[in-house]
Amino acid sequence: MAEIVISVIAQVISSNLASDTIQQIGNVEEELRRLQVAVSRIQPRLLDAEERFTQSYEIKVWLGKLKDAFDDTDDLVDDFFTESQRRELMNRNRNAKEVRVFLNKLSYGFRSFHKFKALRERIEAIVYEADKFQFNNRFPEKKERRESHSSVCEVEIIGRENEKNEIIDVLMKMDNVEVTENVSIVPILGSAGVGKTTLAQFLYNHEIIKKHFELRIWMCVSEYFDLKMIVEEIVDSANGERSEDLELNSVLIRLRAMMDGKRFLLVLDDVWNEDRRKWFSLKELLMGGARGSKILTTTRNKGVADLMGTVPVFELGPLAYNDSLALFKKMAFGEGEEMKNQAIECIGKEIVQKYAGVPLAIRTIGSLLYFKNLEGDWLKFQQDELPKILQQENDVSSILKLCYDHLPSHLKQCFAYCRLFPKDHEIDVHGLIKLWMGQGFLMSSNSDQCLEDVGYEYFMDLFHRSFFQEVEKDEWGIIRSCKMQNRMHDLAVLVAGVVSCASNSNGGNINERVRHVSFDFNLDLSQQFVSHLFKAKRIRTFLLPSQSRLPHEEKFSKSTCNAIISKFRCLRVLDLHDLGMKAVPGNLHKLKRLRYLDLSKNEIKRLPSSITSLLNLQTLKLSNCDVLEELPKDINKLVSLRHLEIDGCDKLAQMPSGLGQLTNLQILSLFVLRNDRRSDCRQIGKLSELKRLNNLSGGLEILHLEQLTDATSETKNANLKEKQHLRTLNLRWYRQDDDGADVHSDEKSLEGLQPHRNLKVLWVIGYGGMKFSSWLSSLIYLVKFSLCNCLKFQHLPPLDQLSFLKILKLQRLHALEYITDGGGKDKFSSSAPSMTTFFPSLKELILWDCPNLKGWWRDVPVGDDNTAIGTTQASIMAHHQQNLLLPSFPCLSKLEIQYCPMLNSMPLYPHLDEQLILSRARLKLLQQTMWYMAAPAMPVYSSPMSSSSSGPLSNLKSLTLSGIKELECLPDLWLQNLTSLERLNVSECPRLISLSQGIQHLTSLIYLDIRDCGELDLSNDEGDGMRWKGLRSLCSLTIWGIPKLVCLPNGLQHVTPLEKLRILNCPNLISLAEWTSSFTSLNRLVISKCHKLSFLPQGMSNLKSLRRLEAVKHKPTFPDAFLNLGNVYKGNALKDIGRVDEAIRCYNQCLGLQPNHPEALANLGNIYMEWNMVVAAASYYKATLNVTTGLSAPLNNLAIIYKQQGNCADAISCYNEVLRIDPMAADALVNRGNTYKEIGRVNEAIQDYVHAVSIRPTMAEAHANLASAYKESGHVEAAVKSYKQALLLRSDFPEATCNLLHSLQMSVLPSVQPFHAIAYPIDPLLALEISRKYAAHCSLIASRFALPPFNHPAPNPIKRVGGNERLRVGYVSSDFGNHPLSHLMGSVFGMHNGENVEVFCYALSPNDDTEWRQRTQSEAEHFVDVSAMTSDMIAKTINEDKIHILVNLNGYTKGARNEIFAMQPAPIQVSYMGFPGTTGATDIDYLVTDEFVSPLCFSHIYSEKLVHLPHCYFVNDYKQLYKMDPEIFDTWCNILKRVPNSALWLLRFPAAGEMRLRTYAVAQGVQPDQIIFTDVAMKGEHIRRSGLADLFLDTPLCNAHTTGTDILWAGLPMVTLPLEKMATRVAGSLCLATGLGEEMIVSSMKEYEEKAVSLALNRPKLQALTNKLKAVRMTCPLFDTKRWVRNLERGVFHQNVERALLRPESPAFQSHRK
Repeated sequence: MAEIVISVIAQVISSNLASDTIQQIGNVEEELRRLQVAVSRIQPRLLDAEERFTQSYEIKVWLGKLKDAFDDTDDLVDDFFTESQRRELMNRNRNAKEVRVFLNKLSYGFRSFHKFKALRERIEAIVYEADKFQFNNRFPEKKERRESHSSVCEVEIIGRENEKNEIIDVLMKMDNVEVTENVSIVPILGSAGVGKTTLAQFLYNHEIIKKHFELRIWMCVSEYFDLKMIVEEIVDSANGERSEDLELNSVLIRLRAMMDGKRFLLVLDDVWNEDRRKWFSLKELLMGGARGSKILTTTRNKGVADLMGTVPVFELGPLAYNDSLALFKKMAFGEGEEMKNQAIECIGKEIVQKYAGVPLAIRTIGSLLYFKNLEGDWLKFQQDELPKILQQENDVSSILKLCYDHLPSHLKQCFAYCRLFPKDHEIDVHGLIKLWMGQGFLMSSNSDQCLEDVGYEYFMDLFHRSFFQEVEKDEWGIIRSCKMQNRMHDLAVLVAGVVSCASNSNGGNINERVRHVSFDFNLDLSQQFVSHLFKAKRIRTFLLPSQSRLPHEEKFSKSTCNAIISKFRCLRVLDLHDLGMKAVPGNLHKLKRLRYLDLSKNEIKRLPSSITSLLNLQTLKLSNCDVLEELPKDINKLVSLRHLEIDGCDKLAQMPSGLGQLTNLQILSLFVLRNDRRSDCRQIGKLSELKRLNNLSGGLEILHLEQLTDATSETKNANLKEKQHLRTLNLRWYRQDDDGADVHSDEKSLEGLQPHRNLKVLWVIGYGGMKFSSWLSSLIYLVKFSLCNCLKFQHLPPLDQLSFLKILKLQRLHALEYITDGGGKDKFSSSAPSMTTFFPSLKELILWDCPNLKGWWRDVPVGDDNTAIGTTQASIMAHHQQNLLLPSFPCLSKLEIQYCPMLNSMPLYPHLDEQLILSRARLKLLQQTMWYMAAPAMPVYSSPMSSSSSGPLSNLKSLTLSGIKELECLPDLWLQNLTSLERLNVSECPRLISLSQGIQHLTSLIYLDIRDCGELDLSNDEGDGMRWKGLRSLCSLTIWGIPKLVCLPNGLQHVTPLEKLRILNCPNLISLAEWTSSFTSLNRLVISKCHKLSFLPQGMSNLKSLRRLEAVKHKPTFPDAFLNLGNVYKGNALKDIGRVDEAIRCYNQCLGLQPNHPEALANLGNIYMEWNMVVAAASYYKATLNVTTGLSAPLNNLAIIYKQQGNCADAISCYNEVLRIDPMAADALVNRGNTYKEIGRVNEAIQDYVHAVSIRPTMAEAHANLASAYKESGHVEAAVKSYKQALLLRSDFPEATCNLLHSLQMSVLPSVQPFHAIAYPIDPLLALEISRKYAAHCSLIASRFALPPFNHPAPNPIKRVGGNERLRVGYVSSDFGNHPLSHLMGSVFGMHNGENVEVFCYALSPNDDTEWRQRTQSEAEHFVDVSAMTSDMIAKTINEDKIHILVNLNGYTKGARNEIFAMQPAPIQVSYMGFPGTTGATDIDYLVTDEFVSPLCFSHIYSEKLVHLPHCYFVNDYKQLYKMDPEIFDTWCNILKRVPNSALWLLRFPAAGEMRLRTYAVAQGVQPDQIIFTDVAMKGEHIRRSGLADLFLDTPLCNAHTTGTDILWAGLPMVTLPLEKMATRVAGSLCLATGLGEEMIVSSMKEYEEKAVSLALNRPKLQALTNKLKAVRMTCPLFDTKRWVRNLERGVFHQNVERALLRPESPAFQSHRK
């Protein structure tokens, strides 16, 4: 139910009509006044009309008409404003008199007079209609806006303590080794709104969880469970960016690379899928993580939770009353208000008591009531609103809808617009505000308030009302992104209705009323949606929220883009980002109403000058157009422009002159300076363009400051000091080398670029001055400061007084010696240094590549230990006695000092907790903090270090020591204190000889990386290895470039949690101890460049968790290790399909070491053969044969591939080679014989079969194939003998049985299968026997799966409307695709009565990506693709779905898998549609037919009980050669001879068949040109051309089925002769269902000929019959699909299910006729 919000539009129109600008337009003043009166007349009544929208259909229609009229008025008024702006620009240089005369003579107003008049009359008429509704006058309530409380923004959970702790325990738990799978699935189950997603978010963001899992991924699954889409979303979520559109295999490779060997947490939120096959397909792909990986799912469906979970389900019940009340108070009351108004609190308690603890509803109601200040408002809600929603079935949705109803109108349209974003989409808040602005949704009563601030207020109002959630804030506390809860998104879709549409890929859901459209998929060159898009004529929004592309790939054709622009002149928002466009459409300037244009991430070099005619354009996004060279020269004409986003435009060479006239600019992300004397300087924008742009906010980057010619005046004219809204300023100078820097000029430039004191971030790069401007100290709110690549820089002003500074980066300052020139001694003068004044907020400090930096203060000595602060215990004590105390950073979290070799001293950092990196620096910098801070707490004589957890660096998480020349050992006393350390990297420390015993104290260590320490000897494991035992958390160990490593330290065997072990470039490593096989959690082992390592331990095969082994550049013995490991994986593949990828990896690694390893090549071929990737398989088999001889298996498999490809010659050559290797290979003889037989070389085939029988006399297949060859060559007696021998050897051989029967009774008929038996002129009882043999064979196949009998639903009558259980009907077919069955039944599956019947479709064939497949998928309630599953798995799936009636739509047609039905997964099994005959199967209970097709007198030729549908049973088929026999062709020839100028129109046959038919016809006296053959056509064309014929002649032996339906629909009369078997009577049933059967059905072949000749010669009679057919086709039962479905449900399902469950004895049931 779409909502119509119109009062806001009326307010905008009324305001615009009263503006001075529009009143200046001549000729229409009176019309404008009358229009304004009409709008004003209805405006007070619109709020009441909106509220009564749902109460009356008439009101809904009336509001829709008024909305359309107002939209048209808005567009026309907007055109007037645009025209006024255009003329003002044209006359900017004229004098006042000329302008006045010009305006008085405007013809524009006169031309639009009639448009305004028509609109005014239209609105007046609509307003007149409003009187009958008696709307009340209402005005928006003006309430004081309450201050929001910050706690609303915080994501926290009230209650659920037990659930939180229990789930955290499960997530943290490492799975036992005995568990076969590395990944566990933890389901959270709960009803709507109970807090599943919120709890999952809490767990996902919990610090313990963050530390435990290497990789965390969040994905909202929702209703649509598509494997490729889900995998893509997982990969994109993990990478943090949207990937290009790839094939599934490529996506799977990325997924495996991303997850392989990592302990991950994947959250699948809001899962609805109940399809076991789909879930297991996804699950198999996710099993590659390290042991202990977890998948956390949330769902409302218990069946889904049980299906997915590998641990007990966590079920969330209602929130406890006290917790509910606490949540309600938090949401509903402001600070201090709760205790002041006890009456309101009592009402709140009663509301909570009634609502039964659903957090989403409580949060939403509380947010709603938060904006109601009066007790009366609360009482009204309690008494009037709440009882109504509690009566609704889905009261959560009702609560949300109620909250929407209480929104002000201006917020309603903003919320509904968010429907354009996909579910779980991360919405850019500032981008959303720009979209709202582009649609004119933002209105401000305060002229001083910018629209961006208004938009943010709108957003915050919606956020505080809980319409948005999952917010992310920027560093300034401003919300930058958010999401919509799924139920809120559903509400947005509901209230937006058809006006806003998220199009699917084919555009089928777009209609003419759409105003705003988005595309939740990647647009590509196929552009299927375009034709549907053009149905909508008034589109205002074209949005691509999910667009991404491959680099340099054009995804949108120029013609399509031009067509869209030409078609939709009302566009206000046009999003064309990331489409690979190389040029902007030339007709873009025609979109004169355009406000928002996104061209970002395209390959555009220039914008057309005509773009400057977009006078209403507010937002122009060009970000990351990395080849954009220039902006339009007349950019000053874009007078409405507020946002010019050009960040990432690296090729932009200059700014255009006139940019400074755009005084509305709020965002200008980049300004490029250029001083090119060869260019016209008048067209180049100088820095003075910034002078008047004082509304700039956000960030500004100024490039190429070295281009300034007059540094003082130009920088002063930039007027940065007045830009108080700027948050970030980036100043860049570019030079090839520092020698060219003009120190004085750069210092003057920097001095003139003083920003406003509100600046938060300052980056200065490439500055050539020696000192910084003094204004730096005035930036008291500065949070980040970076000085980089300033090679001459020497002096910084004091920074420690910048009390808000959090990040300080000093990089590549080659001349800098001291951070601060003076004041250092003052820092040492007090015995109690201040901890609050010295950098009180600094969190991150980076000192990088400052080679001359010596210390922090110039006046504090940094020489040797006699003059400087020492690093020994004695010197430290001496300094303490002198009260010389170094200050420390009170809250520093991250410190990085690299390439500062002269730095001797700096402030201390004992509270460092995140990261410490010392690279190419002095050890003293660490020693000072470790020793110095410990000393004051101890007596002089005590140890300078304590094991207290409060010691220095006790909270540090990561430590990197690289290139520390003085480091010989990690002191034990230091390591004792690093109890929180999780990551330790030690590299390039040439004197390091030992890790020391102290590493045992690193109990939190997870990652240890030791590299390139030439003197370190890890093999010398002193004692019993106790130092390694303490590493109880270690998961990853890397040993790289340790030449003294001979073997792994023995103590390492105690580190059982180890998951990754990498040993690289250890040339003296000799062996790996057997105890390495005890690393049961090890999932990745990498060994490289360890040349003396000659073997891997025998026990490696016991490493069940090992998923990746990389061992390169070793001795040739290693390939076999990889081969064996690959064979292990391949063996496990039968249990765990995910291991096959590992087998392939191992085989490839084996080939990397020994490219010609024959077994690895052959095994790879076998894997690809099993996967039916025959091209890849063939390549590996050929490679195998190139490197070895004597292997017959690759040759045999290659021959099979050749035969499948139709290459019989090469297949025979391969079989010849197999037989040369093994002359006694009976299988090869039979296969070669089959190939000979297929190409017509029957005699050679017989020789091979005879030879095979002589080698293996018990080979039944050889006897049967020999019999078949005998029969084809005319040796019937020999064929009978061989068939009998085959049946003696194998009694369950249906093909042999059939062919034996045919050989005995009908001489040399073709080999007959059940499908052929329905068409051949054989006895119906024989056809029944043939089917029974095939059915018995299917039962035998089923028995080989050894499944126990299935349990079926209890045999109770199915309840009708109002019951609790629906009838579950399953359709099984291989023809859900471009097949006649789908052509006929595509809509049937969706027409079932959903209240009584639940439809499942099981597809036995893969997706053919046709519209027929998509149609069936969309119509069926459950569509399950089981094509990749084995028959027993399909049967299990059907049984688990608790199907009551299972329908076989195949029978014995191509693609059938009747062994599924032989397993009897459902209590009632039915044959229908696909096979027009008996199945002969005891497991098929019923055959659906009709009285004419299968009368009761013929019931003895069916094994099934007959269910008769009323009117007509109809099926499908194509007219084929086997349907004709000599008698019918003779009759056709007689008709052709008797009817002058007649022709017979047939479907094209094989060339030889066509020639034989023509020859036979000529022999009968028919002219050759009277026989016409035609190709198969698409269905639409087939029906159209059928209407060109005059009469349809049916084939009696096997009637036209689908073709018969098609020709009757085309109005083409037919002549048909029903016989005895089912397939011979279908066309007669079709004719009867038209009501004209008596005129088309005959009883003998003689009557058949006479009827055809009579109709052909009597043209009026034939035309009258044609007209009757065309007249009845819309009313007759044959084409009334809805009636047909009702009959099916009534006759087959509901009436007969109850009887069938009791197994009645009657041979047939009938449905009541309708």
